[in-house]
Amino acid sequence: SVAAMAGAFCWMLRGWLPGRWAWLGAMLAAAQLVVLGREYGGGVIGYWSQSYWGGAVAATGGALVFGALPRLLRGGRFRDSVFFGLGLAVLANSRPYEGLAAILPACGILGWAWWRRRLPVRLMLPIASLIILTAAAMGYYNYRVTGQVFKMPAVEHYEQYCTFPLFLWQPTRELPGWTHAILEKFHDGWEMNLYTRHFPWPNLFKQTALKLGRLWAFFLGPVLTLPLLFLPWRSKFWPALGACGLTLAACLLCVRAAPHYVAPAAPMLFLLIAAGFRRLHHLRLRGWPLGALLGLAVFITVWTQALAALPLPQRGNTSVSRFMSYRRDIEQKLIRAGGKHLVLVRYGTRHSLQNEWVYNAADIDASPVVWARAMSEDENRALLDYFHDRMAWCLEIDDDAQRPFLHVSCSSGAPAPEFLSADRAAELQPEKQPKQLRMTLSAP
Repeated sequence: SVAAMAGAFCWMLRGWLPGRWAWLGAMLAAAQLVVLGREYGGGVIGYWSQSYWGGAVAATGGALVFGALPRLLRGGRFRDSVFFGLGLAVLANSRPYEGLAAILPACGILGWAWWRRRLPVRLMLPIASLIILTAAAMGYYNYRVTGQVFKMPAVEHYEQYCTFPLFLWQPTRELPGWTHAILEKFHDGWEMNLYTRHFPWPNLFKQTALKLGRLWAFFLGPVLTLPLLFLPWRSKFWPALGACGLTLAACLLCVRAAPHYVAPAAPMLFLLIAAGFRRLHHLRLRGWPLGALLGLAVFITVWTQALAALPLPQRGNTSVSRFMSYRRDIEQKLIRAGGKHLVLVRYGTRHSLQNEWVYNAADIDASPVVWARAMSEDENRALLDYFHDRMAWCLEIDDDAQRPFLHVSCSSGAPAPEFLSADRAAELQPEKQPKQLRMTLSAP
């Protein structure tokens, strides 16, 4: 996805700037977004390329829209209309809220050109067709997942689990109950804190400043801020400024604000950076090409940092990287052992809310390994009765960075999960279990 993003950035910039400046902007974007940009709140560098949180997909959608815009206004071709429509489709399926804010200037300009008959209908038909097809596909997907055409899965998740508001002016929500204590700690504790720390109102300004600081550090930093100081304030770049400003405003209205949230406007930000570089290049001091030297220094600095960061090991959250490795190793060992398995996860007091071990494939019943949280004795008994054909295991987790302990909980067809009750733990004797179940698995 990051390779597609870099290519889309270059194509977009070629629609606004001469070739060499388009290449410059694309290379700076690749270095900053793919390699240097740090994870939200610090941590892993290049998190757009090193995690599923990345904003490359949404940024690609924004690049397609704004790359097609100047080409369409200059007469355009059929493929430009297709790229514009594809960009809208990508944004609708990646970051619909921020994407809508980002494309408002482009859609407004294109609509005005069509209204003034400066844009032929033949170029609008592909865009309209792709919008209709995308809406139909998304509606069908929503219906299959949530049962309602206009209800997105993210909305269903929010209604089931989230108590904090999405926007700062909204009230908090209350849920009737929680099926698991850890869900309450995460959604009603950690997530709710993201909202409550904005209040009382003086804290709102502090949190807004922190959000802006994180976004500035991710996308620009002190080095890439320099070209923006020389940005030519011409009408040609007002759509880019509008896209960046609207997307930033939309993001700041939300409780959360992370760099991948504003990804739809990232292409236009690097258009402004490249335009600033172009103007900086012509700056001279007593005949000396001061601007060219400054621009070269900025480019070399960015790419030197990027190349220096590439061979370094990631120094992110150690518990995250380890727990993912442990979980994968345990699941692979169970799959290689053959048969069907049920892993009941019991969290300790030092378990991090951010490291969730329990998740499954879409078709849970057909999965060779099913993960579930340990609950009350009666609830676990019902779960084991449902998965009566599976070998049941208990996974004890305290510190996510330490090796977890996986042991047999009960064999297939056992009348009760004795291990779930502390006073019955002694009743589970090894000699009462089949020989093949007397085993312990531990991640290396």
